[in-house]
Formats: sequence, C-alpha cells, structure tokens
Amino acid sequence: MSRDPMIDWLLTEAPPLPSCRHVLEELVQRLSEDGMSLSRVTFSIDVLHPQLLAKTYIWEPHTPNATETDIHHGVQTTG
Repeated sequence: MSRDPMIDWLLTEAPPLPSCRHVLEELVQRLSEDGMSLSRVTFSIDVLHPQLLAKTYIWEPHTPNATETDIHHGVQTTG
C-alpha cells in the first residue's frame, strides 16, 4: 500500500464500482471531504465501440450527479 489513502482507494475500492460515473462522484466526494474546493470536474475515457469515440463525465457542484455524454466518431473533424 502507498502512503496516500487516495491512491489506495483508487487502486482497491474504486475499480469494483459499477461505472466510471460512480468513480467520479465518489472521487469528488472524497476530495471535497479532504478540503479541496472544486468548481467542476471533467473525466473522459476512450471506448472501443463502433459508433462512439469516448464517454465524458462532468461533475458540477449544483448538480446531484455527474452527467454522462457520448462522444461520437467524427467529432474531431467538425469545425
């Protein structure tokens, strides 16, 4: 185990959570409890999917849960 409880949590307790959205929400809660002031957190992860390039999760203080957005292939060529 490391000297940092957050790293330990990310390596041991976060992986079994049901989705990336749940990991982000729990991470935000833990960081807030540790005194970090957060105004917005964004997390994106590439996915292996024929129609999707990635999933993006956004947490903002005024929302109860993080939002999940699908990023479709081709978005990188739009102006």
